[in-house]
Amino acid sequence: MSPPPPHPTSPHSVYKGLLRIGISNYGELLSINGESAGLEYPSGYEHIATGDWVEGYLAAYMDGGGDNVAYAMFDDRSSSPGWVPVSYNIIKDSATMLGVCVVTETDDGMLRLEQQFCMPKNENAVQITMTLTNIGAETTTDVVFKRCVDLDTDSGGANGWADYDNIFDIDSSRNMVYAYTTATYPPTPRTSGQESHYVGIAGCPTPDYYDVDDWDDYDQRDSPVNFTTYPQYNDYTATLQWNFGAMNPGGSETVQVVYSVGNTLDELHGCPLAPCPLAPLADFSAVPTTGLAPLTVQFTDLSACSITSWLWQFGDGESSTAQNPIHIYRYPGTYTVSLTISGPGGTDREVKVDYIEVFTVMAPARLIVRNLQIVPAQAFPEQLVTISADVVNQGGSRGSKRVDLVINGQAEQAIRVGVDPGGAQHIIFTTTKSAPGTYEVFIEGQTSAFTVLLRPQAPPPAGAGAAGGLDTTGIIAIVVIGVLLIAGVIVVFVLTRRAV
Repeated sequence: MSPPPPHPTSPHSVYKGLLRIGISNYGELLSINGESAGLEYPSGYEHIATGDWVEGYLAAYMDGGGDNVAYAMFDDRSSSPGWVPVSYNIIKDSATMLGVCVVTETDDGMLRLEQQFCMPKNENAVQITMTLTNIGAETTTDVVFKRCVDLDTDSGGANGWADYDNIFDIDSSRNMVYAYTTATYPPTPRTSGQESHYVGIAGCPTPDYYDVDDWDDYDQRDSPVNFTTYPQYNDYTATLQWNFGAMNPGGSETVQVVYSVGNTLDELHGCPLAPCPLAPLADFSAVPTTGLAPLTVQFTDLSACSITSWLWQFGDGESSTAQNPIHIYRYPGTYTVSLTISGPGGTDREVKVDYIEVFTVMAPARLIVRNLQIVPAQAFPEQLVTISADVVNQGGSRGSKRVDLVINGQAEQAIRVGVDPGGAQHIIFTTTKSAPGTYEVFIEGQTSAFTVLLRPQAPPPAGAGAAGGLDTTGIIAIVVIGVLLIAGVIVVFVLTRRAV
């Protein structure tokens, strides 16, 4: 029998043996771009190709006020409050291994879940290492975490027959809940010659509870189904649960689950799965990366996946084991910084060459005044005179200066300016003077002067003077002549009367 056609691929999928894994940005094995998380179909396992998984996780606790809070993420459904994606990093992709790290946080800022997916490409299993951390400000109590999966395998299609129902059982020796079908159970037989298959989820350390829940019970804190005998046949959800108790701010707990498939129970994998987990991936940033000594730098760890220790080498002979240290570079120079991290899967080191550059103390500000100008250079009384200049900074750092306008030895006005290194600031003063004379101007070593002139007399009326008009002297002459004429007339009149 030929296998079905290949499934479409997506950036979040890996094809490896019996598993077809799609990893969402929330860290679930679920549908992505039309793909379903589930089972692959190499030769001999064609009947598994029609199976499908729907799975997710839940965290719950009691807050300081005695309220129970639960955060669920299952399939494409999230509770409220719920989980939000923070980061998705492929930390290894080789011929034999794919490693992906996904970080989510609750949208109220209380919990962070870091998940490392370790997928050997030559195995029929995948391991998820999950670290739950209290990132809030208060202690949480009665903390519970569980991983659950609705195993609808071997359902539908030409080779399917279970119609979403499977046989569920417990393997206590491997902390495993598993589902399977056989040629004789359930009562409706399989196609002749079809092999049995098994799908399991194992947990470590030993879960406080591993059992079977109703298929839609993913968002419940405690299981309402408590079977006392196995196997059980129906449409159920396999659940592993850990009770962490109290978790202080910054406290964390780490657990693992392993999904696997096989034609027999012996082909399923327990937990942990060698060679998982993978070494973490080191990375970091710093702010600022350049500046004057002494330079205070904030380093931020950007590493991916489970990390238990940090070792920073700052390049100046000093080091730190804090996750996000602050370091002071006291001397000028160029420094190479490295971060070495360790986790359950090993170590990794990130080196940034010549990453921090520290300068010596720059020259102080040196402000001088240039280009003194006065407009106009000659003015009449009360006419506006504009006095301007440029303040230039010839130093190595920003500076400010008070600039005084001194006229004839008296400080009359002042302006304060700030100027960057190599920059200039144009300043303007205005003044008026009423008395005629010369005024000496002094601004920070620059000297000049302006003159106030005597305002001229008003010009004579039109038609006077050279054009035939009479000035004062002409008018007096006319008056004198008139008086003499009158006197002459009087003399003639008197002489005439005597002659008669």
